[in-house]
Amino acid sequence: MKGNGKSADEFYYKLFYYLSFIALVFLMLSLLALLSPSPTHAAINQWSAINTGLTNLNVQSVAISPTFSSDTTLFVGTNGGGVFKSTDGGNNWSAVNAGLSNLFVQSVAVSPAFSTDGTLFAGTFGTGVFKSTDGGNNWSAVNAGLTNLGVLSVAVSPAFSSDGTLFAGTLLGGIFKSTDGGNNWSAINTGLTFSNVNSVAVSPAFSSDGTLFVATGGGVFKTTNGGTLWSAVNTGLTDLNARSIAISPTFSSDTTLFVGTNGGGVFKSTDGGNNWSAVNAGLTNLFVASVAISPTFSSDRLLFAGTLGGGVFSFTFMPTPTRFISSKVWDSGIGFGRFDSNVIVSGDFNGDGIDDVAALSGYSVSRQAILWVFLSNGTTLDAPVIWWDSGPNNWDADASKITAGDYNNDNIDDVAILYGYQATRQSIAWVFTSSGTAFNSPIAWWSSGPGNWDWDGSKLTSGDYDNDGVSDLGVLYGYQATRETRAWVFISNGTAFNSPTVWWSSGPGNWDWDGSKLTTGDYNGDGSSDFGIFYGYQTVTQAIAWVLTSSGTAFNSPVSWWNSGPGNWDGNASKFTSGDYNGNGSADLASLYYYGGMFVSLFIFTST
Repeated sequence: MKGNGKSADEFYYKLFYYLSFIALVFLMLSLLALLSPSPTHAAINQWSAINTGLTNLNVQSVAISPTFSSDTTLFVGTNGGGVFKSTDGGNNWSAVNAGLSNLFVQSVAVSPAFSTDGTLFAGTFGTGVFKSTDGGNNWSAVNAGLTNLGVLSVAVSPAFSSDGTLFAGTLLGGIFKSTDGGNNWSAINTGLTFSNVNSVAVSPAFSSDGTLFVATGGGVFKTTNGGTLWSAVNTGLTDLNARSIAISPTFSSDTTLFVGTNGGGVFKSTDGGNNWSAVNAGLTNLFVASVAISPTFSSDRLLFAGTLGGGVFSFTFMPTPTRFISSKVWDSGIGFGRFDSNVIVSGDFNGDGIDDVAALSGYSVSRQAILWVFLSNGTTLDAPVIWWDSGPNNWDADASKITAGDYNNDNIDDVAILYGYQATRQSIAWVFTSSGTAFNSPIAWWSSGPGNWDWDGSKLTSGDYDNDGVSDLGVLYGYQATRETRAWVFISNGTAFNSPTVWWSSGPGNWDWDGSKLTTGDYNGDGSSDFGIFYGYQTVTQAIAWVLTSSGTAFNSPVSWWNSGPGNWDGNASKFTSGDYNGNGSADLASLYYYGGMFVSLFIFTST
């Protein structure tokens, strides 16, 4: 071999020694994988295996099509099995190796213009780089100037169609660069203290920021000048044997990276590599040879990992929980009543433009209910004041479903309660209008009449569904016998609710009311309130946020505005509400998610 001061005999001796060693490691890992229990399907923020048709589980590399959201195409490079391709997001795999003379494929890289140029690169150990221009169907070698053919990784410039730039990481030879699509190569190693370059990641803005990351046997290195000079970035990376690295497609804004290690699993950095933390829940094989990020990571939050002996895993990251600064603003002391007999709603009950809190407290012994109001002064909540008291034996709080809105159009929010009379199968909508300092005595704004409404089958909300400036009532009503669900709207005329009308019907057998959680908001910013329904599919641990936009006289057919994907969200562990949390004029969703034990997160789903 020329250019590296080592004889051909010495190189091939090291090649034989290296291949013998990794073959032994792979055999041991494969045996462990066979003896280990199969991983269960992933819950939220966990890894799950996707290996159907993948006959070689020693996965060295995972590569994703730039148009994955539409073509769902993936490639993997394996040790001894060559390249496999999936066109259904990893559910099924098939080999694509014609012309690939070496099936020990350490790396696969996809052209940013893959949908039009069909270009792929494969790095092999001992025979250098191969190129395909037909989506992997045929391969040919491209190695001129590549003085080290022990290629462990290949990476493509985001502007490849114009700059033709590639990078190749090698065993003992450092990193090489090509600016003509792989036809010619030259070394760029200044400051790189480890010559074993297992993986290369290129910044999406490489043409302007010159940023690259490499994963080596000595950790992660970074350059901001196209490879002229490198420096280590390893704080928190407890396993420095970094096998792979992937960079977020929106790195310039989220500065997110992932690293796969040889026994430590996957690590994540959200500050450009300055600090790292492990993300291994559900990952049954911690020998991670490759990590790959979805091109639409900011929306689908999807990550893939290739492992030595365990095949391919996928992981859906839920959005980072929005965090609030908590402070205790009131303490009941002893005697306020049972916690589970209190239900709270929010509204501007005194008309000062700031939302307050109202709590309906039930006292079962005296069969009494009290409406307490905690007025907000903008920085804290005042101590609660009784704004209405039913008196003994006059109200069953357990038969009450509460919501709030400005039902009489006086710019002060009121309280509405749907009250169920179980003995007569009757429901009444009582409205407690606010005077600004108290709630007036309840008035029946609507009554179903005996035998006409199942209170237990009603989920209550409020909103201005017809965009007339007055709040109305909305009910999601379940017909259990026919497995049908309907959206009923009670339009307010300012002094009463009109008879409810059906604004949407699922049709028989088409909607599980029990799996639906109802909220209201103007999600599309058109001035009319819409229905938001979080629907849980328990058999596959999946949730979909369906939005029924209002036309002013009816709800349009539900459209999926967010989908967790299978195995990623437990609807039973979620509570939902709506609000314009970013002040852009469109309502967003918020979910309180319970992970078990004492761990709860709040997720915000912003509307686009």
